[in-house]
Amino acid sequence: MQQIFAALGAAIVTYTGQNMGAGKYDRISLGVVAAMKISAVVSVVLLALFWVFGHPIMSIFVANEEIISIAAVGIRITSLFLIALGGVQILRYMLNGAGDSMYALLNGVVEVIARVALAVSLTAVPLIGMWGIWLTTGLTWAVTAVFALFRYKQGAWKEKTLI
Repeated sequence: MQQIFAALGAAIVTYTGQNMGAGKYDRISLGVVAAMKISAVVSVVLLALFWVFGHPIMSIFVANEEIISIAAVGIRITSLFLIALGGVQILRYMLNGAGDSMYALLNGVVEVIARVALAVSLTAVPLIGMWGIWLTTGLTWAVTAVFALFRYKQGAWKEKTLI
């Protein structure tokens, strides 16, 4: 599931590096928008696929019916956040391609803090319980995507020089 978004990120990192070297920042933004559109389409398709066929998909990996049922709900929950996963992967790789190495460090810190804080707090809510783990995954993607979008919109990446 995540490989599609990682592949978009891998494409944008090279694209960004080349256009940074050529000083064509407007092309980088166009590439980011194009990648985000592809990511949105893929997210919607996967969302539909996992909501309709979540149970049969999970039965490919395990035979225990209880585990399949839990996993099917889990994949449905995380599929709600795939658009955020795509966004964070594309922006993370784009910023790395632009040479914004401080972002990589800050993003890692934000991700760890969000993941631990959300897991502890969500699983402690009796109504949510174990489903908090799947919510934590999706919400962490959302938090890091917002952080990446903020960093991207600041535009400091345009001032980076690559050697």
